[in-house]
Amino acid sequence: MAVNMKIEKIKLHHDLAACANRSEAANDNDRLMRLPEILQLIPISRSAFYAGIKAGIYPKPLKLGARTSAWKVSDILALIERGTPRC
Repeated sequence: MAVNMKIEKIKLHHDLAACANRSEAANDNDRLMRLPEILQLIPISRSAFYAGIKAGIYPKPLKLGARTSAWKVSDILALIERGTPRC
């Protein structure tokens, strides 16, 4: 009986690891980026980026807290692919 339980645990661990690897690859673009990381990719000032958000040029952030915002990697990649206009 104990051997069967060990085998089932090993199978479950293997299945969970495989599932995690698939979801990590699939969700890479669902990762969040903070503004300093974005500004390394899009060389504009912080205030110009926020002006672009207000003008509808750049994507709106997701609010993580009262003073914390982040953007989805997929939104930033789409912005870069279509070209980033200057404000």
